[in-house]
Amino acid sequence: MGTLQHNFIGDSPAIAKALQFAGKAARSSAPVLIQGESGTGKGILARVIHQNGPRRQHRCVAVNCATLTGELLVSELFGHERGSFTGADRQKLGKFELADKGTLFLDEIGEMHTSIQPKLLRALEEGEIDRLGGRDSIVVDVRVIAATNRDLKSACKRGEFRRDLYYRLNVLPITIPPLRDRREDSPALIRYFISKFGDETEPPVTGISPEAEAMLRRYDWPGNVRELRNVIHRATLLGSGGIIRVEDLEGSLEPDGDPLLDQKTLDGAVLKAMRRCLLEAYEEAQGNREKMGRIIGRHPNNIPRLLEKFGLGHLKNEAKGQGCNAPSPWEKNR
Repeated sequence: MGTLQHNFIGDSPAIAKALQFAGKAARSSAPVLIQGESGTGKGILARVIHQNGPRRQHRCVAVNCATLTGELLVSELFGHERGSFTGADRQKLGKFELADKGTLFLDEIGEMHTSIQPKLLRALEEGEIDRLGGRDSIVVDVRVIAATNRDLKSACKRGEFRRDLYYRLNVLPITIPPLRDRREDSPALIRYFISKFGDETEPPVTGISPEAEAMLRRYDWPGNVRELRNVIHRATLLGSGGIIRVEDLEGSLEPDGDPLLDQKTLDGAVLKAMRRCLLEAYEEAQGNREKMGRIIGRHPNNIPRLLEKFGLGHLKNEAKGQGCNAPSPWEKNR
């Protein structure tokens, strides 16, 4: 369990439950079905299960079932003989043979066409495959881990996925929740990705401002951990002064993940406009609270709270002046 936690970051109850099931799955060679949205880490968990299982001395071979169709996917999985179809100028071993004694990871299993599913079911139940164009069956010893972002139960009802194959794969089901449902894991993930990418710049990026972290924790992450990884990587390259700030995140987050960024809704457009208004007022007033207050029609004492509310909290300590009765240092120096 400790090794699993070391490889898969997260302390939330939902991740603890997923890792508990993964630990049990690692001790056997039974099929595993990992379900979760894109970007949640299904492929990572599949590799972790393999690396902690009885087949770890052998290969873990991956196939994305969504990238190939028809004979190409059949050939990829089960191999083909020379001359079995146009362009087959030599014999090819399929992934099942390459993964013999090891693990075959079938990503996006829900995209596999129903015409191919019986061949996979036979491989799981009988441990035998047929190469395209081949005459003899080939015995294989493979542990299958499948992953999908689809609801396969519903797909079975619609006739898009074989019910018998679903039950054969669903021996050890594991669900990875989306990042928006386990926001408490965000700080650990943020720290991990900063440590991973922070040294790519000079000076190195070693931290994140409280305002920027709050912005990331508020965000819904439609792309899940993969999106967070990319956002942190980009921010470390754009950041300066060794720390990620709110301005380093602008343009990286999808509008549908944060109402402050969503201009398609009236509320989102208003919030975006108010944030832009604050930034323009800050620049025009050169950080003077009194002038900012006059520009936007608010009391100077409310400026820090407004900056915080609209994700600009990093500016509140730079905004000068203590209120309407105290001239700012900038005004004194005019």
